[in-house]
Amino acid sequence: MLKHNAPKRPTLLPCNIHSITHNKQKYICTVGLMNNIPYEIFVFKNPGIDVENQKGFIIKIKSGHYQLCDTDKRVIIENMADVMIPEIEDLTRGYSYGLRHSGQIKFAVEQLQKSNGSLSDFSKVLARTLKKYILDGEKSGETCHKCGEKLIFENGCKKCPGCLETYCA
Repeated sequence: MLKHNAPKRPTLLPCNIHSITHNKQKYICTVGLMNNIPYEIFVFKNPGIDVENQKGFIIKIKSGHYQLCDTDKRVIIENMADVMIPEIEDLTRGYSYGLRHSGQIKFAVEQLQKSNGSLSDFSKVLARTLKKYILDGEKSGETCHKCGEKLIFENGCKKCPGCLETYCA
């Protein structure tokens, strides 16, 4: 069985900062990017700052201490680990592990969308955020309910190249 070693994380990692809402609670989702590909995810309650679709940096200070900074490297959150919710931290650690070890973002999204249980609603919110990183034209594991053809991703949705049916969740 082939195993993949994760590329070493640089101290300074560019990221996209997303504002997401679940059960009327506002959260911040940071997607750390290595070579413009999702590498890690942090999600925590928004402490009341405006971060709608910003870019920034995640700076690793030491193990378990990650600063969120804006593009001018001004600190937004001193230590994201201090403001994470344990259940959501567990979820994002698992997906960060997969992304670091060459897992495809489309599989992470598909698994989050299948989720049931106490975090299933939150998983679906996280999936909507992460599917923005799936490249257009990439094949989905699903087939069209109308014609049976394999679906492809387009603009964050799944689309049938045969009958042009679009599936957005």
